[in-house]
Amino acid sequence: MSRSSKKNRNVNKRKSRSQPTIPMSKKIAPPHAKQLVTQSIAQAALHAHSGPLPDPEALAKYNDIIPDAAERILKMAESQASHRQELEQYVLKTSSRRANLGVFCAFTICMTAIFSGFYLALHGLQVSGTLFTAMGLGSLATTFIYGTQSQREERRRRDDANQVTARMK
Repeated sequence: MSRSSKKNRNVNKRKSRSQPTIPMSKKIAPPHAKQLVTQSIAQAALHAHSGPLPDPEALAKYNDIIPDAAERILKMAESQASHRQELEQYVLKTSSRRANLGVFCAFTICMTAIFSGFYLALHGLQVSGTLFTAMGLGSLATTFIYGTQSQREERRRRDDANQVTARMK
């Protein structure tokens, strides 16, 4: 007999000794096992939490582990909220400033085109003057119409988002 066959036989003997066979009737779970599983799943769902801060029980556990941990967590959340609000204010101010600068530049360009058209028309170039004036007025009208439509769409998007948020609450 070879070594490998002796080894396999010894392994098989050990397995059979260490794992007694269990009759099929004892392998069936007790009738209340299903209820226990259902209860534990429901219990886990009851302890679900979402939000920027942990629930009060978790904060108390943090305090047990590290003194003043709950206070530090609250300060961190307040600091984060303050930082986010500062960033939002900065974004609002800069976007407003950028919009105002864009309006000023567009107005300057359009008025330059209109006055150039009048100048050309007064000095004998009526076709060129009319085209320049029409381009200036057309760009003003186009900008006004586009700006009004985009504001309306933005309001509609904001209203839809607010309605979705209100439904979730």
